[in-house]
Amino acid sequence: MKCVSKPLPQMHSGFDFTRNKMSVINVRILFLCIIVLSERCTSLNDKNNFLNNNVNAPADATKTRFEQNNGFWDPLNLPKSFDAREKWCKCPSIGHIYDQGNCKSSYAISVASAVSDRICIHSNGTMKPKLSAQQILSCCYLCGDGCRGGDHSESWYFYKRHGLVSGGEYGSDEGCQPYTIEPCQHLETAVENKCSNKTLFTPECKFQCYNPNYGTIYSKDNHQGTYYRIPAYKAMKEIYENGPITASFYMYQDFVNYQSGVYAYNSGKYVTTQAVKIIGWGEENGTPYWLAANSFNTYWGDNGYAKILRGANECYIEEYMYAGLPL
Repeated sequence: MKCVSKPLPQMHSGFDFTRNKMSVINVRILFLCIIVLSERCTSLNDKNNFLNNNVNAPADATKTRFEQNNGFWDPLNLPKSFDAREKWCKCPSIGHIYDQGNCKSSYAISVASAVSDRICIHSNGTMKPKLSAQQILSCCYLCGDGCRGGDHSESWYFYKRHGLVSGGEYGSDEGCQPYTIEPCQHLETAVENKCSNKTLFTPECKFQCYNPNYGTIYSKDNHQGTYYRIPAYKAMKEIYENGPITASFYMYQDFVNYQSGVYAYNSGKYVTTQAVKIIGWGEENGTPYWLAANSFNTYWGDNGYAKILRGANECYIEEYMYAGLPL
């Protein structure tokens, strides 16, 4: 994995950065590498060439197919189509669409949203927290570089290692740490309030609840759980049994302008790596798809959703799928 520059949180160990021969960046690299090697070297080795927002995607990211295994996508006893919103109707968070604003925070939003869904699902609808994407965005230093992009698998690891506090969307006044980046127009055809005209910044990490109307203290508002990688051939079963999962894919300009139908890359330049929450699957005119919740607001796509070609590793969406369970 290529290291990205991000300042370390303030340290109080007496280390003098100005006099030491090693630069702040090199210290950070060393610090991260020690953690990575000791805890997840295997996981990172198989991700070396994937989910890096600071490099260009392969020239043809859509031609990696699972063509040699015709039974790979055998659904066994699973239905031909499935929508988690219908199975777990007590959990309205499953159908909620967020707006990431002018921030590449999909790696945080997708995971916080999926964890919220699964807590509700596995409590049979008795617990309905909205967990904070902002906490991941601001405090997960291993995830990437804040609003410049990150890795959704590291967001899951952050949930396991540190836990997540509550926090609703922008302007919601919900939870401990609600999202603070305002919505904007993601479509390239937008004229007013266009995302590209907004200033890009990453909110500061805070170890306290900054919502004055929330009555629970930070240390008592923590949700932790497990996380695991899902082989693509088990993804449908995982969604059907446990709820939404997350996945990342190479996003091109034609996806930014997606409106309807089953998406498969056709044209346009590589934009970034985007993470989505997958809540189901189906077929349209015989073409299989994943039903994915994006974070471009409800005016985008099909009310905020996209149908992405399933079973062909379209833009690498089936390469690294993740989920977890609440403790």
